[in-house]
Amino acid sequence: MDKFGFFLLFYLKVKKSWIFVYISKPIINGFSPDPRLVITHARDACSEYLAVVSKVDARGNLSPVHHVQGTRWSKPGPNYVKFNLDGSWLPGTMKGSIGIVSRNSSGDWCGGLASPLSCVSSLSAEAAAALCALHLAKNGGFMKVILETDCKVLIDGITGNHDNNSWAILPLIDEIRDVVSSFEELIWSWVPRSANRAAHAAASIGNRAMELQSWVDRPPLSLVGVLTSDGLPCPPLFASAV
Repeated sequence: MDKFGFFLLFYLKVKKSWIFVYISKPIINGFSPDPRLVITHARDACSEYLAVVSKVDARGNLSPVHHVQGTRWSKPGPNYVKFNLDGSWLPGTMKGSIGIVSRNSSGDWCGGLASPLSCVSSLSAEAAAALCALHLAKNGGFMKVILETDCKVLIDGITGNHDNNSWAILPLIDEIRDVVSSFEELIWSWVPRSANRAAHAAASIGNRAMELQSWVDRPPLSLVGVLTSDGLPCPPLFASAV
């Protein structure tokens, strides 16, 4: 733990102790604690914590974010490989799935996968898909990558905005940030669902699968239709690492 991390931990312990004082002191003196006062101080402490965390995030290698307005998938720039990802979850269960599809600047196939997943929410499935996509890119030797998703909450959480309940996936976000440093350049891209159809279709395959489905050289036949409509050469061509 560095000095800043130690200071943050110490700061949080102090704030916690002060909130305890607001509760315990009136009880010791024979009075009931004012719940409004306790809530106010707890809320302020939480806001200060998130503000400090955002400063810690800013010290790291924050990747830029692109918001693509187009309704169809678009090719990445030269020397980049784009990883489209999607996660799904069946409400009321712990069953979910992930799907990942990657293509280069020529639209050539660079690999993909689909897999069933144990999760507790659609957001946790999306985060798991992002982490898996990063490892897939790293293992493939791709150093300039774009990770594209239609989940804005995930993008906000990764970039330090926790106002939309992305705190629920903070452990996964920490793992994601650890892997991000492995790349020369990494861009997060948020697109409409219509521009992420291939990843959505892959996640649907994962939902039906019993185990991991990995496609290195060619996509499965069930994905060829949506990939072709995105511009993938037919028959699909395999691209090596750039």
